[in-house]
Amino acid sequence: RLDQYRALAAAATPHEVRALRAQWRDRFGALPAPAERLASLALIRLAAAELGAQSIEVRQGRVMISRGGDYMMSGHQLPRLKAAELDAALAELLAMLKKLRREEKSAV
Repeated sequence: RLDQYRALAAAATPHEVRALRAQWRDRFGALPAPAERLASLALIRLAAAELGAQSIEVRQGRVMISRGGDYMMSGHQLPRLKAAELDAALAELLAMLKKLRREEKSAV
């Protein structure tokens, strides 16, 4: 099991995370929710790194993405998560990070 955690932590691209997830399914069958969440968190970690984020914190639905000592804003406010369920919130956070990255690229 530790080898699997190490492989996930070492994944450097979303493709590598997805490939590991597929490998786990082939090897172990349907993954339990905690394993799926670990893979989702790895994808969030990679998306945050692309943005240059130092940390991500969620409080009362507000997403605080710290970069360069400031929080990234959506318009003039902190982005908010709408999903209440954990798996949906992780998916929403990943989509939010990807959207912020696309907006940054288009602004350049």
